[in-house]
This record gives sequence, structure tokens and C-alpha cells, in this order.
Amino acid sequence: MVKAIRFSKVLTQQAVDLEGSPKRVVTHARVLAATARQLEAVGYTSLTVKDIVSDAQMARGTFYLYFENCSFAAEAVMIAYFTFLSEGRPHIETCDTFDRILQSNLYYVSTYARNAALLACIEPLSRERSAFKRFREKNNHNWCQRVIQDFESHFAEAAQKANTEVKTLLVWSMSAMVDELLREIYISKSARHKKLAKKPEQVAELISLAWFRAFYAQDVPAGKLKWTKSLTTIKRLGRDV
Repeated sequence: MVKAIRFSKVLTQQAVDLEGSPKRVVTHARVLAATARQLEAVGYTSLTVKDIVSDAQMARGTFYLYFENCSFAAEAVMIAYFTFLSEGRPHIETCDTFDRILQSNLYYVSTYARNAALLACIEPLSRERSAFKRFREKNNHNWCQRVIQDFESHFAEAAQKANTEVKTLLVWSMSAMVDELLREIYISKSARHKKLAKKPEQVAELISLAWFRAFYAQDVPAGKLKWTKSLTTIKRLGRDV
């Protein structure tokens, strides 16, 4: 099981580790850490400069030396989070395609579950900060291209000849469905998915099975599955017309 880390703790530790660095650097780190903690505590819509500076134990005027308002501070935290998410991806040594997908999803789902309070601010922040919206779009685009490149490397000429627009749309549609599912489980905390909220490894396996089937048009050997193994035994009844 992947050990996920709460990002507010990462920023808090970074601020501590920077002690001895130039004061401006340390103070900026403390503001980011306090903003992250407050985003987790009260959410984006209730975030105030007063609460941030109280958390950071600094004067209100100090905050404005670094950020114009709460939105800018929250944006800085979220950009740092997605950078952390990308750089923290585990190195996957296996060459097995499904195992690679599963390990990647275990990391993503576990990290999502641990940082759901932060991720809840993506939508309102994107509406207020166009720069953050553009950052997310670029970040998602780059990820999409990496997935397509991985797909082409496994299926060579046949995959490379496939329509680029179709491949891109497939990646985006699968990604959108995954993010909506995770939002329902960990942010909206839907009662229908209450049991899954504490079992990210099961969520990751289900997502991986669906992703593999959609993108590679193949089934996963039952021996590789635990929770979703029964889905591989389902056969279509009757004949196609």
C-alpha cells in the first residue's frame, strides 16, 4: 500500500527546514504552510487573511508583502501541491502494463484521499483565478501526452497510426470519469460510497481495471486482481444481432 502524505504537513516541515535561510524565504514558506492548514480546516470559500496570519503567528501586513489576497495564496499552495504530486510519483520498475497502471493509481488515489480538503478548492479557485485554470489545463495536457506516449510505446505502429484526436479524447474522458468518482467519494463524501472512502486500494484497482479495458481493449488476468476479480468472469449472454 502506498503511503500518502498530507501536503500541509509537507509545507509545514519545509518551513521548519528553511530556518536559517533568508528571512523572506522562511516567511513565504510559513505563509504557504498556514494557508494550506487553513484550507484544510475551513475550506476555500471561508478562507480569510485573518485566519492565515493568526495560524502563521505573524502580522497582517506581512501577508500582503507576499500575496495580494487569499486567492493568490491558495493558488500558490495548489500549484506547489500539483508539482509535489508529479515529482513524488513512485518509480515503477515493472514492465507489466496493468501493474504499472495499478501502481500509478494507488499513488494517485491514496494521495487524493489524504488531501481531499485541499483538492476541494480546485473548482472555486479555477473560477476566480484564470492563471490557475490555465496551469491546470497545461498540467493535464502534459499528463495526457505522457499517457499517449506510453500507449504508443507498448503497441508501436498500430497505436501510432490511430487518430490522435481519438486517443486524446479517450484519455481525457477516462480521466474526467476518474476525477468525478474520486470527488464523489472523498470530497462530496457520498453515502453510496461510504465504505470505499476507507479503502483506496479497492478504488485504485477498480479504476485500473476500467482504464486498462478502455485503453488497451483487453481484459486483465484474474490472478492480478483481488477485489474486482469477479468482473473478469462475467460473460455476455445470447448472440449479437
